[in-house]
Order: sequence, then structure tokens, then C-alpha cells
Amino acid sequence: NMHDDELHDLLLSARSALSSGDYLLVGMDLDKETKILEAAYNNQTAILTNLCVLQHLNWRFGGDFDPFQFRHVAFHNKSLYRMESYLEAMHEQMI
Repeated sequence: NMHDDELHDLLLSARSALSSGDYLLVGMDLDKETKILEAAYNNQTAILTNLCVLQHLNWRFGGDFDPFQFRHVAFHNKSLYRMESYLEAMHEQMI
């Protein structure tokens, strides 16, 4: 899920970090149907993971916002060939 310039920079960094004899394994995935991708990103595990992230942020930084007042939003951005995932506040909050 990177733009071309970001991918280029990542590969340059990897090249400078690798030593002679090291290997770099790169994986790629083909574009899939929107319904398959969105089902994978909108399952209970993904939603629970985001809830845990919010709870951790509260603990780590002494926050007191309500993690249950956020909703998980994930969708297939077809024009950029990527999935996008967000936590969206359901109302204005002070964090």
C-alpha cells in the first residue's frame, strides 16, 4: 500500500541495510474483488484489534476517551489499489 516514491525509498533503505549474502523476500498480492477484501478487513478480529489499540493508547498516554465511541471503517480504494482502514469517532472527543 505504498506510492511509487515510497516504495522506491523503502527499497533503497533495504539495499543499504543488507550485507553481501543477505536476502530480501518481497511478497505481492494480486487485486481481489472488493467484497472479499472488505470481508477480510471488516471481520470481528480486525474490529477487536482496533479496540485494543485504543485501550492501549488510553493506558500508555493516560487518556480517558471511550474506545467504544469509535467505529472501525475499512474499504477498498479501487483507484489506488489498496485497502484503507480507519478508526472514526462517532462524536467529538477530547483526546
